[in-house]
Amino acid sequence: EGNVIGGSFDQGIYLANTAQTQIRGNRIGTNPAGSAKSVNNHGVFVTGSNPGLQIGGPEAGDGNLISGNNSDGIRVSSATGAIVIQGNLVGTDATGMVALANGGSGIYVSQSPGVLIGGASAAARNVIGGNTGPGIWVTGGASTGGMIQGNYIGVRADGQGGIANASGGVLVDGGA
Repeated sequence: EGNVIGGSFDQGIYLANTAQTQIRGNRIGTNPAGSAKSVNNHGVFVTGSNPGLQIGGPEAGDGNLISGNNSDGIRVSSATGAIVIQGNLVGTDATGMVALANGGSGIYVSQSPGVLIGGASAAARNVIGGNTGPGIWVTGGASTGGMIQGNYIGVRADGQGGIANASGGVLVDGGA
C-alpha cells in the first residue's frame, strides 16, 4: 500500500498467475500528489489464473489512483479467478474531479470471466472518467458472468457534473 508506481516503459504492475493478491492504496501512473502524469504503458495488467485478486477495495484508503498511463488504466486479459475491482479512481486526478487520462480504456476486460467492477455500496464505487478510450470495455466470448455495478462512469467523484471518457461510458462487444 502507498506505492507510487510510474515512469515505466512497461506495465506499472504486471500480475500473471497469482493468488490472493491485493493492490491497495497506490498511485499508479501519477506523481506522488496524484496531480500529474508519471507514465507507464498499462497501469495494472492482469493475465492468467489470479484467484482472489483485489484491485482497490471498499474500505477507506483501499482505492488506487490509476491514471496518466499510455494505454489502459487496468487491463484484464485472458485471466481467470475471482477478480474484484472496487473503490478506485481511474483516469482522474487524486480529487476525482479533473481528468488525468489513461491513453486507452479506463478498465479493459478481454476473454476473462467473472470480473466484478464496482459493487452495491457507495464505498465499492469506482470513479472512471477522462480516459481516451471507453470508461469500461468488455470484449470476448469468455468474458461472461461478470458484473458492472454502482460506478461513476463519466461522472466526477462528487456525483455532480461530468468528466467524460472520450469513447463513451461502457462498451460490451464480441459476444461478452
